[in-house]
Amino acid sequence: MFRIDFLGSPGTGKSFIIDEVLKYQGDQKFVSRNRGLNLVAQLNAKRYSKIYKLAATFIKLFPDQDISNEIANRINAKRDTEFFNTYPLINDWLSDRMNESISSDRNTLNKYYYIAGLFRQIIDGLNLSLYPDDSLAVLMDESIAQHAPFVKKDRSIVKYVDADLIVHCFCDPSQLRENILKRERDNIRAVVPDERKTVAFLQKSMDHYASKAEYYEQLGINTLHMNTQDDVSININKIIKAISMLTSDTVSTEIV
Repeated sequence: MFRIDFLGSPGTGKSFIIDEVLKYQGDQKFVSRNRGLNLVAQLNAKRYSKIYKLAATFIKLFPDQDISNEIANRINAKRDTEFFNTYPLINDWLSDRMNESISSDRNTLNKYYYIAGLFRQIIDGLNLSLYPDDSLAVLMDESIAQHAPFVKKDRSIVKYVDADLIVHCFCDPSQLRENILKRERDNIRAVVPDERKTVAFLQKSMDHYASKAEYYEQLGINTLHMNTQDDVSININKIIKAISMLTSDTVSTEIV
């Protein structure tokens, strides 16, 4: 399965772009993260007992429902032990993060939740990358590329950012502020503190994600830089063009 990780400051419009791309009707087929994991679960269930195969049939009949997503997660989670044995670096990384959390002066419980979230991202990414259908492109919103720690003293997490393509989303900081305010008015997200809604703060946030995108790019991960203020159809075409170039063994770093 072709995997696309979306990266960018919260509020830049990543989820909106993903929703629009999923509506695309054409030769290239796109699936959401949940839909991709549902398909993976149906495949993984064949490795286990009859009850899992029956659960996979339920997922197939009722895709993209909350209960189907939960069943899919439980089936896929059975491969966690296998992944630990196959990819020992994951075990090493997780152990390092746990040790760091113990010595950290931050809220330890929150740190554990954060580590658990990153671990889930890594495992889900592996599951999706092993699905044997490259005609499908899975769109990852809350991706490992988005949430991986990015500090000078430890960039080891980047070895697990195995996306086929990273889409770095950005916009003007004043537009980002408007997007955040609209989210609050529509009760889509919790209220953001005022000091985090200033243009200066938002510019710094976007610079942070731009630096992450640049670093991934330097590592050889194919990266597409996308201004979310551009017309949606233009941005969808950029993604489709980037995929076609990559699947034809052409490296793309930016589509103009």
